[in-house]
Amino acid sequence: LPRAYNPPCESYHQLHNITYSQLSTYPPVKIFIGIFTTIETFERRHLLRKLYRYEINTRQFNKYIENEQKDLIDYKFILGKPNELITKEIKLKFKIESEAFQDIIILDDDENLNDGKTYYYFKWVAENLIKKVGENNTLKEYDYIVKTDDDSFINLKNLALNLRPFSQYTTSLYYGYMRTTSPDNSLKMYATGMIEVLSTKYAEKVGNLTISKEDLINHPEDVWLAWILMVNGMNEHWIGEQCLIYDDPRMIRYEPSKGSLIFPQTITIHNLKEDWRWNEVIEYFYGDY
Repeated sequence: LPRAYNPPCESYHQLHNITYSQLSTYPPVKIFIGIFTTIETFERRHLLRKLYRYEINTRQFNKYIENEQKDLIDYKFILGKPNELITKEIKLKFKIESEAFQDIIILDDDENLNDGKTYYYFKWVAENLIKKVGENNTLKEYDYIVKTDDDSFINLKNLALNLRPFSQYTTSLYYGYMRTTSPDNSLKMYATGMIEVLSTKYAEKVGNLTISKEDLINHPEDVWLAWILMVNGMNEHWIGEQCLIYDDPRMIRYEPSKGSLIFPQTITIHNLKEDWRWNEVIEYFYGDY
């Protein structure tokens, strides 16, 4: 896996004259990450638990500067209700895992890929993560709500640092690796499923929409989310991070704009679907953890 000390491209903040060293001078952020997974991927969930708990609890990310405030990051694994074909053995194993780790959310929808799981995730967010105060006042527990998959590695420290300068957008941010659509499409771009970040207010609005199950079926989830944001007037600050979020550089269909390299400023590496793809990524960011 080819490596570089500096990215072969410019991050969003670099393009706006904010250096990497300046990111830590901004106020800390509170982030909730929903990791989409399926019932059978026990080993992947356990791997992610080990990595993220290590970084959150042991490395004390973003405390490299004396007296600097720490960002808050929480995560849960997100699943739909398992289908009837799941064996009793897998259901029992999953029940034991759920009770042991207390980090799994079962949505009020059957497990699916492109039939509404994203909507039911934000519905759960709106109902469970956002505290209400009075009739019109909302007390935010988090600044940003993240959706990602269990084949994406997220460098939590870098995610928090790169979200810090967006404090003025905490009610109106949609952030990720943006892909453009065809010129004749009214939806000009959307954040890919590698990682999608919404301000808490946007997440709450999506979760509070009333959408029938029939209108959720057979829609690519990342495109659907961008469309829902657009048609409901949530299109103020759509920001693309085209450098620090990328597919595994070893993939044949890898987009060459990143120079086929891995580098320490990375936010997310996607398409780590096989265990061997994780090995060098873990070694690079965590060493002999």
